[in-house]
Amino acid sequence: MKKIITIGLSLFLLVSMVCCSVLSVGATTNSSEKITSPNVVQLGKGETIKLSVSTTNSNLSKIYARSFNTSIATINFSSSVSNKIAKFNVTGKKTGTATFKFCKYSLVDGGESNDATTKVVVSNAPTTINLNYDTIKLGKGETITLSETTNSGSYANAQNLKWTVSSSNGKISSLGNGKAKLTGNKVGKFKATVTAYNGVWDSAGVTVYNAPKSVRIGNSNGSKTYSTPSTTITLTKGKSYTFACFTNSGSYANPKNIFWHSTNSKVATVTKGSANKATIKAVSKGTSFIAVRLYNDVYAACYVKVK
Repeated sequence: MKKIITIGLSLFLLVSMVCCSVLSVGATTNSSEKITSPNVVQLGKGETIKLSVSTTNSNLSKIYARSFNTSIATINFSSSVSNKIAKFNVTGKKTGTATFKFCKYSLVDGGESNDATTKVVVSNAPTTINLNYDTIKLGKGETITLSETTNSGSYANAQNLKWTVSSSNGKISSLGNGKAKLTGNKVGKFKATVTAYNGVWDSAGVTVYNAPKSVRIGNSNGSKTYSTPSTTITLTKGKSYTFACFTNSGSYANPKNIFWHSTNSKVATVTKGSANKATIKAVSKGTSFIAVRLYNDVYAACYVKVK
């Protein structure tokens, strides 16, 4: 009888060891699997953003989040994985820094594994937001980049900025990082506006003119201009001269989109200045081809002869 009991006990222990071993293997993760999240994210007080967390495991169905300092920022506990990406809603509650940890399992499902950590910095909500332009002039079909800044110590996440135009005379699209691409669609006027998550906004008045059909290079007041490569301007070595470009009447090209070029910088250099102006410096004796090109590829050119 003792022998039977002893054998039975031994079998029970053996089965238990095997079961524990199998359970242990089931909870072990592949070391090649990784969960990756941003090191740091920023948002304003009261702002909610979508935080993307990625995994190398195409079979993983959920990623879990542990939240520290929940009085500063909150996050939903878990998120389903789609195409190896899980998206979490993060909300800033008050200014400060919170920490989130992302893992394959919840604490009740087997502990943390392959974890990634993200710090969330919450700043004050914006009280002002400012565009880099107050008024804007564009040629039809011309594009420039708008950017915004919030007041010192505040923050608005770029994914929550709304960029709008007041009419079909213009179109606008976000470039991320607090920037947007603005295009003059039709001749006329409109407003371009940026609005932060808490309703704070700023706008710029935009006027769209005809696209240039021609452009000329000339002295800064436009009293003498040149538009063909056969024209030659004679300059004195060592001197600097201010030139400008001029478009045909009723047209416009934004200074941001005016490009100057010298084919021989050993003879003459050209440096873009303010508005439609440029500085040409006569470096050494010889000739150089100086050209100006606009956003729609209309250009003018002339030879510079340095004596």
